Amino acid sequence: MDSIFSASEPSLGYLYQVRYGLMLIISQANEDARLLLEKIDDISIDTLNSLQVYQTKLHITSVANLTNASTDLWKTLRVWSEGIKSGMLNPSTDLFNLITTATASTDTIPYKLRQNTQKDRDVDGILTGLKDVAASSVSTTNKPAYDSFLSLSEDQQKSLIKNITVIDASIDINEAKVLILHEIRHYSLKKDSLYERLEGWFIGQAILHLQGLRDFITAKEVSTKILDIADGFKSDNLPNDFNMSITADEAQLGPYRNKLFVKQIELIGSGQKVINNAISDYHRSFSQKSKWLREGLIYPDDEITYDRQLKEDWERKFSIIADSVNTDDDELQKTKGKTFFETHYITQYPQIHIKERFKEQYMVTGSCHMLADKKEVGWHPNFDNKLTTT
Repeated sequence: MDSIFSASEPSLGYLYQVRYGLMLIISQANEDARLLLEKIDDISIDTLNSLQVYQTKLHITSVANLTNASTDLWKTLRVWSEGIKSGMLNPSTDLFNLITTATASTDTIPYKLRQNTQKDRDVDGILTGLKDVAASSVSTTNKPAYDSFLSLSEDQQKSLIKNITVIDASIDINEAKVLILHEIRHYSLKKDSLYERLEGWFIGQAILHLQGLRDFITAKEVSTKILDIADGFKSDNLPNDFNMSITADEAQLGPYRNKLFVKQIELIGSGQKVINNAISDYHRSFSQKSKWLREGLIYPDDEITYDRQLKEDWERKFSIIADSVNTDDDELQKTKGKTFFETHYITQYPQIHIKERFKEQYMVTGSCHMLADKKEVGWHPNFDNKLTTT
């Protein structure tokens, strides 16, 4: 049973705002359009020539109808009224949008402010209705909004009413995703994978924006990001989702400390930094290939073929030290193994790639460590006898 103090609806409301913002900026024809969140309004689209502001109201568990005294309506009017008084908003030129999943009741003020009503809108009648509500309502919740709206000049009030659009019974958070998928469908057949990465990137940018670390997000950079992500789904390429090393994160390194591929490196006497890099590459390679397989971007046969190529390359190189080292000289074996590993897998690494244009080093070396973990390859000339399979 949900707690009466559940924050799920407000939390989803914030996520709805971000996702709706992504939907709006993607659909902008003007690549110079700028998206702002929680700056001028919940969402703002500034195209330099015009400013559109959006208040978003998401209702999930609560059933809501918009009436003349609805809190959704008056909270929104308060935000806009305060913006007008501060000079941040211009009621004559800016466009004001109330996006709500609630439904405007017939013959109410919100109903008269719906889309496509501007041409025949009775501005004087709507203004009279709003003033009547403000004068007669006993709502303490709405009172600050009443006071704020009434403090505007009549010209400001009328200009605001002319430029309001109420979009009621609006799409919910899941339907917003459907519309974004529709917008990006032409970029790649893997539109779900494209969407996942796009939204992940966009949320990261939105967080930076909300922290004041960037001023806005432009339509052009969103479009460029879509093209960049889509490029990773072409037949000769793959998306790179694990482009950050984990060498400084012991919480992630720790679970790998006793893996066989780590013991392979310890066997040749390499230091901790080398081991940490190996663990990072193993983790990223394993995680990335698992993600690709789940999404159908590669198939098990692709991984098998790739591993075979890496193993064949290792066999050609390893045969040199395997045949030339005196097996009774442990120190010489260790030195030869360390030199072999550093020469062929650190200083340089095999130029064998799972896709022609996906050339991330961690995928190559990490895949080799995955083979080392199964004792299919090794670095010490006598690794097969010195290690026991776990």
